Amino acid sequence: MYKWTNLINNHKITEIMESIALYTRINSLPENLRDEANDFIDFLLSKKSPKKKKKMRKAGFLRGKIKIDPTFKEPLNDFKEYMP
Repeated sequence: MYKWTNLINNHKITEIMESIALYTRINSLPENLRDEANDFIDFLLSKKSPKKKKKMRKAGFLRGKIKIDPTFKEPLNDFKEYMP
């Protein structure tokens, strides 16, 4: 009878063999390509990591910090020739 432990052990052995094969392939690359492969692996791992939730902004948190010039709504001199 086939035991579950055999299945698990076979799966682990397969993972180890795949890791060794990948290690061998990466090591056979020239150093500049190994660095590029390492950067790509870092990129893939960064995609995998969970994204941080953005904090909700609190309405009015800049109230009183921004001042608008009182002449803001007055027409601009540059557009006077287009105005009636």
